[in-house]
Amino acid sequence: MVRQHGAELTDEELIGFGTTLLVGGHETTATQLALSVLALLRHPDQLAVLRDDPGATGPAVEELLRHLAIPAPLLRTAAADVEVNDHRIAEGEHVLLSPLTANRDPELVPERPDDLDLRRRPVAQLSFGFGAHQCLGQQLARLELKVALPALLRRFPALRLAVPEAELRFREGSTVYGVEALPVTW
Repeated sequence: MVRQHGAELTDEELIGFGTTLLVGGHETTATQLALSVLALLRHPDQLAVLRDDPGATGPAVEELLRHLAIPAPLLRTAAADVEVNDHRIAEGEHVLLSPLTANRDPELVPERPDDLDLRRRPVAQLSFGFGAHQCLGQQLARLELKVALPALLRRFPALRLAVPEAELRFREGSTVYGVEALPVTW
């Protein structure tokens, strides 16, 4: 069958992409939502920015994605000899990459890279990977966050943790960093 863009993808491949978006996107977006709410509850001034200024939503979501990068560190193998910051990595050597650490690099974010600042001008970040490993569902995830976070904060302006923060448990040994549960009340 010839499609609008030729026969690049089979029906099975398209079904596979759709399934990946549905299944893979659910866990990561739910995790990002929970961590974003936790970060905002920790920073009430930033929560107010997102809740009260509809124009801040896009940059706020980008900053939350940068600040919280949920993918676990990625193991990659050098396909060829390469030099990175005056350090030689030989073909076949393994490299562990951390999106969270990369997203807080002072060369990328020169002013207070560890701070959450929802009014920060969006910067390039690696929360969705890069190149061939870039997340297929990143635009859907961004849209979900742009809709859900402000709606939640406006609907429940008195939102707060229902347990002491010290009682929260975080995932261990998962490919996606996050809280196991985020009990809230309002």
